[in-house]
Amino acid sequence: MIKLAFLLIGGRAFREDWWEPAVAGLLTIALGFAVIADVSDGLTTLTTQLFGLLFLIQGFMALFGMAFRTTNAGRNAEGVKAGVMLVLGAMILDPSMRSEPILNWLFAAGLVIDGLSRLATVALVRFRRWGHALIACSFEVLLAVLIVSEWPLSSRLNIPLCVSLLLVLSGITMVRLAFTLRRHNVEEPLYAHPMFCVRGWNDNVRHLPDDPVRTSRYRTMRVLVWTPAGAVEMRPRRPIIDRYLAALDKHGELSIGHAAIEMGPDFYLSHWPANEIDPGECEVTAVLYAGADNDVPGLFQPSYEHECKIWTPADEEIVFNRLDPAHLEGFIRGYCEHSTYNVTNRNCSIAVAGALEAGLEASLECRSPWLRLCRLMLTPSLWEAAYIRSRAAHLCWTPGLVLDYARALHRLVEPSHVPWPLRLFQSLRLRAIGVFGREIAR
Repeated sequence: MIKLAFLLIGGRAFREDWWEPAVAGLLTIALGFAVIADVSDGLTTLTTQLFGLLFLIQGFMALFGMAFRTTNAGRNAEGVKAGVMLVLGAMILDPSMRSEPILNWLFAAGLVIDGLSRLATVALVRFRRWGHALIACSFEVLLAVLIVSEWPLSSRLNIPLCVSLLLVLSGITMVRLAFTLRRHNVEEPLYAHPMFCVRGWNDNVRHLPDDPVRTSRYRTMRVLVWTPAGAVEMRPRRPIIDRYLAALDKHGELSIGHAAIEMGPDFYLSHWPANEIDPGECEVTAVLYAGADNDVPGLFQPSYEHECKIWTPADEEIVFNRLDPAHLEGFIRGYCEHSTYNVTNRNCSIAVAGALEAGLEASLECRSPWLRLCRLMLTPSLWEAAYIRSRAAHLCWTPGLVLDYARALHRLVEPSHVPWPLRLFQSLRLRAIGVFGREIAR
């Protein structure tokens, strides 16, 4: 999450005072150890209350988000999320509702589900340095076991333990970022540094000098997504699977969707395999393996118009007006140096996600970077984007994940200036008009 925030603010804002993130990281690490050491009972209580407040805020945000979902599945998912977050927040904040055993099992269940799901995907994909990811996922499951067993800490310190680990890991990341910034050339894209992508998806990023002509010519960046269900023009029957993995059309053919990105009339990145890959003809483990043995020839479509002509128009589109054309062009040129395609290590969605991050680098640059950083860390959309990014890093980017990621980043870099109560009222009014319209039509 901190890496994503630094990327959006840009390395130039922190380069001259690189030691500030290092000091902030060391203080964060010290605070994390102080919390878990229970140096002050007041500190432990404050940490617990802040953690509960965070759950409440996330719950209310999910509750309001229900009004802006366009599908029943989306509204149901937001409703479940809101209910879980609000109940957890209330249990943590209100001593009369608090039940330590229930809280322990809820936290442990969440860690086990997340850890085991990541373990399964990492073992299936086996990307470069996948052993490090296995260790991290195993630690997550081990932490769940320690929480339930109440060893070596008592149950009342389980929440401070989670907060402490979060603070320590965040502090370590900030220290690493500080030394990265110290060696960083401000003229080069920060996204090209290996720290921002451990799977090597940014290895071929080119550095292009700033050009006023380029900046004035390219003012928008368009992310185009064909969701699996939208690509086959079928109503989703299994909302989660059809959105994020694959959908079957009326002929029984499997569609995994597609993603592309466009900047003006000259730059279009749409990566396809040269020969269509049929998952039904081989084992799933063979298809999802991220190693070089699974590389196949690929190709790049010349334009969106051509893609619409040979296939179908995208069913989702997100337009960004804040971008760095030089960084985006540098990524596209570097990525297109070779057309090798790999289902889980070099596909269309991976290309779009990388181009999106490269194009949005320093989009939130300002004169008060620390104030901007604090505001970002308190923004739910950053948490959402960082979580999506971490899930993709352990499996791969899919069109559904790219769509959610692009929407979260759009809320961060181009927030709406209409107050949320007014947007909520407008959404409810339009939905009510739609309901009454259908009733009248009957």
